Amino acid sequence: MTEPTSDISLIPLAQKMEPKTGRLRVPSNLRIRVEGGSTEQLHPTVSLLGQWLSQKDASIQWQATHEEAEIQLVLQPGPSSEAYRLEIRPDGVILSGSETGWVRGVAALTVLLEEGGWPCCVIEDAPRFSWRGMHLDVCRHFYPVDRIKRLLDLIALHRMNTFHWHLTDDQGWRLASKAYPALTQVSAWRDRDGQAYGGYYTAEDVAEVLRYAQQRHIEVVPEIEMPGHAMAALAAFPELSCHGGPFEVANTCGIFDDVYCAGKPATVEFLETILGEVVELFPGRYVHIGGDECPKTRWKDCPDCQAQMKTQRLQNEDQLQSWLVSRMGDFLQAKGKRMLGWDEILEGGLP
Repeated sequence: MTEPTSDISLIPLAQKMEPKTGRLRVPSNLRIRVEGGSTEQLHPTVSLLGQWLSQKDASIQWQATHEEAEIQLVLQPGPSSEAYRLEIRPDGVILSGSETGWVRGVAALTVLLEEGGWPCCVIEDAPRFSWRGMHLDVCRHFYPVDRIKRLLDLIALHRMNTFHWHLTDDQGWRLASKAYPALTQVSAWRDRDGQAYGGYYTAEDVAEVLRYAQQRHIEVVPEIEMPGHAMAALAAFPELSCHGGPFEVANTCGIFDDVYCAGKPATVEFLETILGEVVELFPGRYVHIGGDECPKTRWKDCPDCQAQMKTQRLQNEDQLQSWLVSRMGDFLQAKGKRMLGWDEILEGGLP
């Protein structure tokens, strides 16, 4: 008698994985069916599963059908939107869940594919943590859209749901701006061994990444660093600093004393304009404003920052950062967004 297979491997582990006897062999023409669906309009999850399986095994030929099929997707919401139940039998696969659960389930099904087929098993799974994501810094090293899409596939295949896109830093500004074109003309490029290095994403690039992420049920969280990590922006707009520059886009890593001047109305106008553009581009719930590693060296000697502290009745420069962060949080909240930041935004008190 054949023993149940025990070589079921998923990262992360599913909540319940029960090995069964036998294997499902991949047929020459793999059929995928959505229960109650039609082939008139290909369901995005069917297309996604076919794409992933073909990438893993180029010999796999698949088609969507509304008749008998080896793989069936059944709309049956579970205890959470990302929960799914995957049953692999010698005669076929039944995947049940919500549409988001389907995506998590086809990711597991793709990972479980071995040479010639799948091990029979029953998997019941739901995420332990609601936020499961990956952060990508495209400022120190620029990644073209195709590389980002490959990363989104890897995020989805590990059944994660969030892509944190770090778009601005000392070493480069990566998001095109209608209001401030110098950000892509100057701030997106730095010197590396005598050559210009960098790049940026247009609105069309952002839309392409968002569509790709949406099909994989991944939320994209953009990050615009402030008030520190601003050297790239200050290279184009030195007047937003405390002492006026000049500056260059950083070509080394580190923490730099020159940051946005928190005392100038022009700084607030610049940051709110940028965040307004970000809100228009990104439909997700969150915008990340950085807030980490902001030295207060320049603020201590800056007449504008000291005047702002006096006007706002602030006791120290940490509170000045909290005032600026709170201003940005109020702006984002008025736009229907929730602000995120690194833990240093708490140093001057809760924003």
